Amino acid sequence: MLIDHETAHWGDPAFDIGFAMTHFLAKALHLRSHRDVFEAAAHLFWRSYSDAVSGELWIDGLERRVARHLAACLLARVDGKSPLEYLVLADQDYLRRGALRSIQLDSGSVDALVDAYMEVIVGDI
Repeated sequence: MLIDHETAHWGDPAFDIGFAMTHFLAKALHLRSHRDVFEAAAHLFWRSYSDAVSGELWIDGLERRVARHLAACLLARVDGKSPLEYLVLADQDYLRRGALRSIQLDSGSVDALVDAYMEVIVGDI
């Protein structure tokens, strides 16, 4: 079943995880009263996926690729071809700054990226 025609592709599974996690982090900004829930969901999503595929042969470098795709997808949801329609201009700027901070961090760790993004959006608001 094809669910999201916008991003249908045959490629690196890290993109799918990064793209999906983008929604948790964007909603953490948009729905401020539920920020902690979305942050926890992002960490749980990555941990659950990572645990589920831990024995697979194809996971070498997966976390670094997921982190890079996540940061790029965050930025794309502000400045790309498919911006998130529910973000007001101020929120777009916060998301952009959080995404750029995540790109600059380039730690290769998904959890570190989520934490860095959250520090930016919580510290600025």
